[in-house]
Amino acid sequence: MRTYQQDLSDLFLAFVKNGDVRNDILKWIGDCLIENRGKNKEWSSHNPLTAYLYVSDGFLLNLNLILLNLARPFSEPYSSKLLKINPIYAISQNENVHLKDLYKDTPIIVRDEDNTNEKNNTITFNFITEIFFMSHLSYSCSVQRLHRKLLKINEELSHVQHAYNDATRLHGANDENVQGLEEAMEKGLTAFLNIKTVLNEPCLLELSNALFTASCSWLVHLASLSNQVENEEVIQMIKQLPLTSKSHRQLSYIPEFIMENITDYLVFLGRFNVRPPPCCLFGKIASNASANAARK
Repeated sequence: MRTYQQDLSDLFLAFVKNGDVRNDILKWIGDCLIENRGKNKEWSSHNPLTAYLYVSDGFLLNLNLILLNLARPFSEPYSSKLLKINPIYAISQNENVHLKDLYKDTPIIVRDEDNTNEKNNTITFNFITEIFFMSHLSYSCSVQRLHRKLLKINEELSHVQHAYNDATRLHGANDENVQGLEEAMEKGLTAFLNIKTVLNEPCLLELSNALFTASCSWLVHLASLSNQVENEEVIQMIKQLPLTSKSHRQLSYIPEFIMENITDYLVFLGRFNVRPPPCCLFGKIASNASANAARK
């Protein structure tokens, strides 16, 4: 599987390096993600037509791995390439944006007012900016959705197991209803282990960790005080919450799902991942949290 995904990533890398087809490839990826965003909605898991309306989970996972690999060159916490990410991309409505309708997403903080000039700016966005937002959206549509599905199956398995234990105690193991519950439990456990194994794939965890670590560094950079003196580091003590200082306007451009991806990744590491990626800051946090919970 890793060889197959690496071959796919190499193929797309060759495409984007070709100036003649790069725009077409980015447009295809953007259209694909936008057309399949509905699969990530809560109602889609209850709709029997979901399998016919959207692409498969495997397709979205492979696309996510491709984008994470394309994002790898700038997915470092102190990479100067992070400064090339233009936050205005998330609210732009011009033809140069391949992720259409991204401006409709809920932002991290509320925008005080809409700036028409920023939204309709005819600026052409660089490759790093495109891949950054595409990687996060693909993660939200693929990995984050499967994590929610994993949590749901885990909850359902708990209910079925309790029902199975009660039925076995009352009617015996040979009862028809008891056997039906046993089959349902085995089916659910198979689905649970399959999804858990896919989400614990080492390459996926490593690439996700790299992107989210870099994303945190970039978001902190955006949140820095705009009135800070150049080349001067200032540490201000927090005296009260909420903060009295006004948030940087650029944070109001950033879609909320980027923060959701980061928190979702942390929750997954703490609950379902036994061995976090090596040298993983998030993994250390999750491991410490798990250890503290175990001691309690």
